[in-house]
Amino acid sequence: MSGLFGTRAMLNTDVDLLLQVFAFVFFVLSYVYFRKWRFRLHVSLMGFAVAVNLFSFLWFMGPVFYRHFISFFSTRLSDPGVITTWIHVFPGTITLALGSGFFVTWGLQHSKIAMCSRRKRLMKITGLLWCVSLTFGVATYLMFYVV
Repeated sequence: MSGLFGTRAMLNTDVDLLLQVFAFVFFVLSYVYFRKWRFRLHVSLMGFAVAVNLFSFLWFMGPVFYRHFISFFSTRLSDPGVITTWIHVFPGTITLALGSGFFVTWGLQHSKIAMCSRRKRLMKITGLLWCVSLTFGVATYLMFYVV
């Protein structure tokens, strides 16, 4: 099975990359609406981005990482691709956990905007971690399938 971009990646790897970029576009749109004080739209878009990210993780990234964890990612720690992968995995895991937690919390108490404003700093850190994770995820893709 070949990929979409003419690289060594399989189709599901390319689809996963597209899903992550798609989720990030919704993340950026969500931030734009946050800056415009359109909080409900911000939360809806961010929730969609988190859901796409979670789906992508459960469908592809998690199983692939788990399948290859012992044999590759833990034995070749000096390999640049493995280092890049680890730098992608750590902030990505934190981002996925925090983003899911924020969305579930908002879903239970969606009428309380003040609850979100108390977590504003942590949400900004989560957004920064998402940017780091996506950057290193794309770098991982490039290192394993393009270069």
